[in-house]
Amino acid sequence: GTSAISFNPKAVLVSRDGKHTYKLIKTIGIPMTPDTRDIRNDETVPFVLYFERLDQGIESFDLFECKSDNGNSCFNVEGMNIDNPADAASSKTN
Repeated sequence: GTSAISFNPKAVLVSRDGKHTYKLIKTIGIPMTPDTRDIRNDETVPFVLYFERLDQGIESFDLFECKSDNGNSCFNVEGMNIDNPADAASSKTN
């Protein structure tokens, strides 16, 4: 069978403390809703999401696309981590 995929343009990254949000800027490989792309059920779809730059010091965040319901399966990921120290100099290696 086939189904249609897309990504919600209102998706955000949210800092783990909930104080900061970062908007989705663009997607590659997956259209933004309301546009869709048909895929086979066994197909793998590589895609890239671009968000606003995280503030320095934000190293743990969640991706929130939307609230899943009976007609919608959303791509939400908790507990994502990156190396993004508050002091940019501390990320340099000697």
